[in-house]
Amino acid sequence: MSLLRPLPIFLTQGQVGDILRITERTVQKWRDRGFGPPYRRLGHGPHHKPIYDLHALQTWLKQYSHCGEEGSA
Repeated sequence: MSLLRPLPIFLTQGQVGDILRITERTVQKWRDRGFGPPYRRLGHGPHHKPIYDLHALQTWLKQYSHCGEEGSA
């Protein structure tokens, strides 16, 4: 058993917007409202940057992937 784990891949707010096909501003609004994929803050103070773990983004997307599929057969 290996003790090495793959390093997480972190995305910027803009990259998350590109993946979700929404604006960077929408990602920011979601974050401000407590919605959207989980994130972490990089740095301290007023200029800290939100970063998003790719694996956590994928997990979050799976939770919402069933939306709009009701009634389709």
